[in-house]
Amino acid sequence: MSDQLCSGGWYVNQTVGSEKYVWIGLFNNDSIGRSLYVYDIDFAMDAAQSIAAVMSTGIVGAVVANCVSINPLLGAPPGQITLSLVGPSVPPTVGQAVPSGTAFVLGSGFFNGRAHVEHPLAIIPPGYSLTLTGDFQTADAGVGFWYVPLRSN
Repeated sequence: MSDQLCSGGWYVNQTVGSEKYVWIGLFNNDSIGRSLYVYDIDFAMDAAQSIAAVMSTGIVGAVVANCVSINPLLGAPPGQITLSLVGPSVPPTVGQAVPSGTAFVLGSGFFNGRAHVEHPLAIIPPGYSLTLTGDFQTADAGVGFWYVPLRSN
């Protein structure tokens, strides 16, 4: 893995009884045209049966943190963590469609886990976000992203 490796993440703990759908994302705010090559995602959502990873343009929700480089000598990298708490207006139904823009879906059933592969899980161009959300409102949720900013072809 590169010494250019960066990380960022967020954790939400909502009051039981007032749970909302949680969207935690990585937004690419790079000003010199690099894409964020995501190699690892750590996740936990206490009530989700599955988690959709949604690619979209712009920021989803509000910026809550800036990402960091594992090498402090490199300075601040591109990448911002975003958060949105939504609804729910109606309970989800079994077999409902995944959100528009879903790049991939992770696991099933009240879980935490890690998606790690030798190739990129996602490539986030400048101005885009990769956001994870569960299929059910949740009290506790967390997501961590590990990525490398690189020039795209």
